Amino acid sequence: MPRPINPNVTRRNCALLDAYQLNPRQTYEDIGRKFGVSTTTVYLVLRAGGAISQTNRKERVPLAAQRPLSNLHALLGLELSRFLRENRSDESVTEEGLSMKMSAVRLGAAKRGLADFTLSELLMISDVLGTSLPELITMVFEKVGSMARSAHPINSARKMNN
Repeated sequence: MPRPINPNVTRRNCALLDAYQLNPRQTYEDIGRKFGVSTTTVYLVLRAGGAISQTNRKERVPLAAQRPLSNLHALLGLELSRFLRENRSDESVTEEGLSMKMSAVRLGAAKRGLADFTLSELLMISDVLGTSLPELITMVFEKVGSMARSAHPINSARKMNN
């Protein structure tokens, strides 16, 4: 059985909405203090009254429509995927082993070239691939060639200045 509507609460909520619409820059805390309610109540009343929308969340982009951050990121992801595929029998380099050091979501993003790696992640990936970090970077740059060099922000800035 639904709770009966309290006319005092309805009046308070209407006044709260009016106060927000007169000055939308005031904080929920200020409005709550003025009407003797919590900030959560203020938020819920404003949302129910249509004064604010639900939190704007990014729409999910299909995997096929996602673009790698750069050629370097894409190539590093491909190398990582290839290495993991070729070395499935070795327990220490499986996706599960790697995901113990890196979350599954982050690992998936890395393999698709969507992750901007931290230095720690690059060191861990180079360790899993059995190479040093400088060798890993050199290998990726060699494979991508001039496209990777032009995609690098420092090299792009140098070209613009020349």
